[in-house]
Amino acid sequence: MGLEVAIAGTTRTTSCDVKSLLITNTITSNASVMELVARSSGDWRPRAGNQITVSTTSDAVRYFGGIVTRVAEQAVNRREFRYTMSCNDWVFLFDRRLVAANYGSSAASAIVADIVTTYTTGFSTAPIDVAPSVSAKRWDYARPSEAIQQLADELQWHWFI
Repeated sequence: MGLEVAIAGTTRTTSCDVKSLLITNTITSNASVMELVARSSGDWRPRAGNQITVSTTSDAVRYFGGIVTRVAEQAVNRREFRYTMSCNDWVFLFDRRLVAANYGSSAASAIVADIVTTYTTGFSTAPIDVAPSVSAKRWDYARPSEAIQQLADELQWHWFI
């Protein structure tokens, strides 16, 4: 079982030091993060904002998917550079807009569906289980993940992206 690292849509496995790969996964709501070191001789350079995925080559099981958030460049010699990348999973994109809304007493699943539809782009609510009703809620400029976590805490439920 080999690993494939794709950065900005291009396979860069041979440029990456897979022994340096460190993925910190969280089971629920918090962002998963990844650290990775890559080398380049000038023909390619990772940049913050690049999409990154780590998956198996045999069956394409994805171990990490997200965005490169920080790149530290270090010269190894005159022609080669070492890049230490910090990456966040899709929570980084999920929280781009802030929730500013009032919701009356209703099913938590309906509130979550509205938050995802109204305040995020590119995320689906298809796997949401029907949730019980919660009391009225108001968020004044909260991250979508924070609003959903408050609902999950009240119901003692878990959620993930």
